[in-house]
Amino acid sequence: RRAQPAPGQPAGQGAYAVELGSFLSEDRAESFAAALAADGHEIALVEQPDRAGRLWYHVRIGPFASYASAARQRERLAANGLHGIVLEDISSETVSMQSGVRAAANRTQLD
Repeated sequence: RRAQPAPGQPAGQGAYAVELGSFLSEDRAESFAAALAADGHEIALVEQPDRAGRLWYHVRIGPFASYASAARQRERLAANGLHGIVLEDISSETVSMQSGVRAAANRTQLD
């Protein structure tokens, strides 16, 4: 993954995201995603195994049509203490789980 596209090189489908956290705990990832969703962000939760076979849960917001728009959102979030990285061409790997995140947000509000 490149943090920034090479000059003059188009990115796959033009889909970018800002990754704000990676967790080994699915519950922690869903809780963090639910908090972001409550703030109005479109959330994607991506499951990805590492070389040791552990399953990581990556919490991302997006997609954004351009690197510039994703970077602007990353800067706005950083001003509020949430630091992330811009990822490019997420279209083939990201499966949105917004309904699951909304359910988690509802559970949190009910508790």
